[in-house]
Amino acid sequence: MDNEMDIDETCEFFADSKMIAGNVAPVYAICNGTQENIEDEVKRCILAGKKCKKGFMLTPGYNLPLATTDEKIDMFLNAGRKYSFI
Repeated sequence: MDNEMDIDETCEFFADSKMIAGNVAPVYAICNGTQENIEDEVKRCILAGKKCKKGFMLTPGYNLPLATTDEKIDMFLNAGRKYSFI
C-alpha cells in the first residue's frame, strides 16, 4: 500500500479479510531520514500490522528513490529484523 494511506486505518479496515504490505515512507524515512526516523517508522508500521489477521509484510510505501544509499536500505532491513517481534 502507498505510504500516503494511513496504515492504522487500513489495517483496521482490512483486519479480517486481507494481508497488508507497507508502508514505511520511502523518501522521508528511508532515503532522507536518520536511523531513528527509519526505526520509528518501522515500529509504527509493525505495530499497526499486528491488527491484520491475514498477515502483514513490512515494505516501503512505494518505490525507493534511486538516491537511496545502500546504508539506508541496510538500516531499514535491520530495523525490520530488530522490531519484527515486538
